[in-house]
Amino acid sequence: MVLVAKINDDAGQETVDQKSFPSFVYDQLMTTKSANQKKENTIGRISNVFTFGKKVAKQVEFEFKAQVTGDWQTYSKKFNEIVGSFSKVEDKPILYEIGKEFFFDKRDATASLNGYLYQVDLALSYWIDTLDDPSLCVMIEFGEDVAVLPIRYVNEIEDYKSDVKSEEGQSYSTKKKEKLVFDQAKLYKEMIAFNSDCICDIFLNYFTTEARSGKNNTITYRFTTSTTIENLQVWKRKGEAATKMLKDMIEQHDKKRTTNSTKIRYKRESEDWAIFVNYCRNDWSKAVEKLSKVEFIEMITPEKLSEIIEAKLRRHLGHTNSDVGRLRNQLFGIIKSQLLENRGNNTEQNPKMLHPQKLRQLIDEEIRISMQTQQLLKENEELKREIERLKKK
Repeated sequence: MVLVAKINDDAGQETVDQKSFPSFVYDQLMTTKSANQKKENTIGRISNVFTFGKKVAKQVEFEFKAQVTGDWQTYSKKFNEIVGSFSKVEDKPILYEIGKEFFFDKRDATASLNGYLYQVDLALSYWIDTLDDPSLCVMIEFGEDVAVLPIRYVNEIEDYKSDVKSEEGQSYSTKKKEKLVFDQAKLYKEMIAFNSDCICDIFLNYFTTEARSGKNNTITYRFTTSTTIENLQVWKRKGEAATKMLKDMIEQHDKKRTTNSTKIRYKRESEDWAIFVNYCRNDWSKAVEKLSKVEFIEMITPEKLSEIIEAKLRRHLGHTNSDVGRLRNQLFGIIKSQLLENRGNNTEQNPKMLHPQKLRQLIDEEIRISMQTQQLLKENEELKREIERLKKK
């Protein structure tokens, strides 16, 4: 791809020749750059992508060459902005000609897609865990990214929404103490600031859920991330430093929510937020003690999560030569289907539920296939030996 800019000396602008042009581009590009960026390095990079042609009459032709990958669209966009007021740019690629804003600007979904895949893997890891307790199920996008709940609790919700009456003498409340687990997954490359939105949100969600659940349930909130969290060890030690961290977070986000009070989510959460803030301000030390129960799990990278999943699957598959990768891909597809398409294989089942019975069926089927394959291989080897024996006769 070649962009040709024809600069007219009589255009009423500053005269730009082939020697001064890289500096001119630098000055324009650096208006929004940090001061510590070295000018000579930047000019060198700009000079490398410009090939200066001949001067024709009162025009200087510059050729801008770039491979159509990486930051090409950024370079070409800036090039147009800088010299566009007194130049003519030719030979633009057809897609760029159609509409650079449509095809390139703000169209990077890579981070969102990777975050979604991370959430699916985390859900799969929890789903495998339910094999050890078939009374539990995994729910996707239910309170948090992933939730592990008693199946009967989820069924009760569905019955309640459908106005199905409970059996005579049976109440939805229970004296049995249940454990409810909620996990928020965050795939980030950079360290997460302690006072960020996601940390504040999980504190609010934990406080609200724990307050509403009653004393018959144990609420566990987790924050699983691929990176680290700023000053987390200071927070875990509690004390005055942790109290200050919580105060700074609450005041910052209270101001933010007040300023953006019309935001739909803030309006929906306004009552819960007010109760949460009042609780914290009433006794900061008590609030730190309570919120410190939120579990933060750092450095669970996608690679590490994959290793965890495969180790769990191998344990349940036993010593068979099962194809762990194939089974994992199959389970991944099921979760994707239920998360994206909002439907499960069983239309009567909650589309967000990952049931342990379904997982057990799939694992048993994989074991059966593996054993059949091994038997066929064994029979094939025996047949080969028999053929060799007959040949020798």
